[in-house]
Amino acid sequence: MDISELKQELLQGKLRPFYVFTGDELALQDVYIDKIQKLSGMQMIRAESLGAIYTKLTAKSLIKTSPCLYVIRNDEVYHKAETSWDKFIKAKSLKDNIVIMLYSGVEKSSKFVKHHDEVCTQFDYIGESILRNRLQATTGMPIQYCDDIVKLCGCNYGRIKN
Repeated sequence: MDISELKQELLQGKLRPFYVFTGDELALQDVYIDKIQKLSGMQMIRAESLGAIYTKLTAKSLIKTSPCLYVIRNDEVYHKAETSWDKFIKAKSLKDNIVIMLYSGVEKSSKFVKHHDEVCTQFDYIGESILRNRLQATTGMPIQYCDDIVKLCGCNYGRIKN
């Protein structure tokens, strides 16, 4: 799933129970995590690993708990656990929760990305012209200044945003 498909799903109010975000544009990942959190209305919890929250996701309880949005960064155990991938992709064990797995430095051609294709979105650095035009539209600065800022920030949305 590319960014435009993810954006379209969110605009339509569609949420998936499981997402994988890869790439180096962390600030843009955060924008989409915030959109998912606002759309779901769930409490966001950052967890160290899927293993750390697995019992919360699978345990049967007499007390009804509110679903949560779990955000997990670079969980290497899950990354290597090929036998567990389908269980989460098909959301068999997530109940009403949402899990977003974040990975940087994962190759687009890797077995992990290919297997997670329907839930995986790649967040690469945004092109110069898009960043320049967005910066100009939001600040009103002359385009040549915006171009200089974009180049100084290395086309990194996170640096420009801050």
